[in-house]
Amino acid sequence: EAFGVGDIYILAAAGACAGWDIALGGFVFSVGIALAAYIVSLTLKRTTMIAFGPPLALGFLMALWLNRPAVEMGRELCTEFSEVWASRPALLAGLLIGSLVVALVAARLARRIFAPAEPEGE
Repeated sequence: EAFGVGDIYILAAAGACAGWDIALGGFVFSVGIALAAYIVSLTLKRTTMIAFGPPLALGFLMALWLNRPAVEMGRELCTEFSEVWASRPALLAGLLIGSLVVALVAARLARRIFAPAEPEGE
């Protein structure tokens, strides 16, 4: 399970046309779009495969439209993060590690719930 060849071409084309910052932002946006599409497809029980090309293209469009607001928000978040890190590094490190553990447990539970059972003996 990895990128398909078409996904890599879309990513390369976006980077060549709009720059690496738009390509990176579009990739980040497309992950959220693909996750939403996957959750909808799970409720409809269509398939467990994710076609990543359409969310990738939508993510690049969002990155083009939201480039300046995203940069400003990123700068603000970076400033706030560095202030919290300077004042209470142990608290921030604990929150980051705790959220990682919660995400891993949630992923395991989701896999057990939604993944089809494998036949025994194979």
